[in-house]
This record gives sequence, C-alpha cells and structure tokens, in this order.
Amino acid sequence: MAHLGKPLVVRLVAGAVAIFVVVAVAYLFTRGEDEVAAADAPEVGECLAMSGTLAVSEHEEKDCGDAAAAYVVTSDKGGCDKAAELPYKISSSDKKDGDLADLCLDLNASEGDCFTLKNAESFSVKIACDEAEGDPNAVRIVSIGKSADQCVTGTQPRKNATRDTLLCLGPAT
Repeated sequence: MAHLGKPLVVRLVAGAVAIFVVVAVAYLFTRGEDEVAAADAPEVGECLAMSGTLAVSEHEEKDCGDAAAAYVVTSDKGGCDKAAELPYKISSSDKKDGDLADLCLDLNASEGDCFTLKNAESFSVKIACDEAEGDPNAVRIVSIGKSADQCVTGTQPRKNATRDTLLCLGPAT
C-alpha cells in the first residue's frame, strides 16, 4: 500500500502551530508596543516637565532639582486629590485598550520656589522668582507642612489631604 502523505494529525498540529506563530507576531507588533510604553511610564517620586495642553500633553522625565521639573509623580494608581493633584493618563494608541498608566502629579515644590500656576488649559511652570513681576498667576512657596497645619496670614493654603501635605502660597515678588 502506498503512503498518501503525512497523517492528518501531523498536518493539523503543523497548522495550529503556524496560526499560533502568526497571532504571537501580530500581538508583539501591536499590544507589545503598548506594554513597553506602560513599562516606561514615570514612577512615583520621579519628576516631570510637562508640555502641550491638558487635553493633549507630553512629559519629559527630569532630575527633581532641574528648574524645568515642575511636577512630581505622587501616585501610579490614580485616586488623585482633586484640590491639589493633576490626573495624568498615558493612553494606548488603540482607544479600546484603555489607559496604560493612571498617574497623579503634584507640584515639585521646595520652600522658596516660584510657579506660574496653571489655568484651565495649561500646566503650571516653575519660574525664577525674579521673573515673576507682573504675572498675576505667579506664587512663591512660603512653607511646606502637613495638611492639618495652618498657613501664616497673607498666604493661601494648597492642601493635599490624600498625601497629607500643605503648600502655603504667597506673592512671588
């Protein structure tokens, strides 16, 4: 009796392996890029310089002592303090996959730092205090404490109850 080719089981297994390889390669070229982006998302404690608008933004990781580093990542699990933190989501290019990172950003502030605080469409920016003259949104960090503390008269409190911090803001000039 003549052999008519490979047994059916061998052909089915070879076909299944080929399908698996095609699916795996497709996954690596699509979803794999998103996972790399998620792995590269800033971590808690890292500082960022933000650009663009609140609706369409980009970040650049900076040393926290860098003058351009206006924000620090305070959470990578969302749950931002609405009064003090800025929610920042890093999304997949494929909208149905959702967000790759759900970060909270707060001002990267030390006592004596000056900022031009954000408006409805832009990011706060750390500035040199001597450049703040005439800027109505410019403030100086007068003191930093716990959220239960009180600011001295003439300063505005910026409480972050979620992280138990208080920034007391005064005039920049």
